[in-house]
Amino acid sequence: MGNVGCGIALLLAFSAMDATLAEAAPIVVNTGIGITVSGDATFAGGVWEYRYTLTETIGLAADPTRFIINEAPVHAGVHHETGFISAGGTFQYDFNALGFGLSAHNYFWNDLPLMANGALTVGFDDIHGPTFEKWGIQASGHGMYVEANPNNYLPVPAPEPGSMFLLGGGLLALFRWRRGLHKVPSPSDAVTSILRQVIVISQEKDGEIRRH
Repeated sequence: MGNVGCGIALLLAFSAMDATLAEAAPIVVNTGIGITVSGDATFAGGVWEYRYTLTETIGLAADPTRFIINEAPVHAGVHHETGFISAGGTFQYDFNALGFGLSAHNYFWNDLPLMANGALTVGFDDIHGPTFEKWGIQASGHGMYVEANPNNYLPVPAPEPGSMFLLGGGLLALFRWRRGLHKVPSPSDAVTSILRQVIVISQEKDGEIRRH
């Protein structure tokens, strides 16, 4: 049980560190159609809060407005989201996408009442930390915009590769122990090996997570 307890403790520690690394200032995009879109993901109370804010900037009501964002491929069709915010509109999964590379697996808000010079926020909570995906917006009187620059993609939930690695390693070690192979490393060796992997993964994530 010592190795198992050590693995669980490391998994919890890495999840907390992963959350700290991924918390980011909002990504703000001026779409060029008179609407600014921003999105962020914040870890609070044991869940990730995903929020997307639409702001009308040219004094023309954009009612109704549609906002759509791809699901992460590793999370497509697997829904853990709770606490949906629809800002007076409606939400659905997997809307027939607006086009230009948007996925059939998506988060879609429809009939959003975006007023002239106004702002509204939609979103949801999820247990998974963020990756970044393509999105689009279609607004009455403003036209359609689909983000083409990956640097401006917005956060959506995806299983964390670091946590999946640690869990997989822990399960493999437990399986080998139960089979009587007696090849499970000592706790100190296991900690050293896993921490090395954590450092590598953290460095990779530091290059992926923007606006840190």
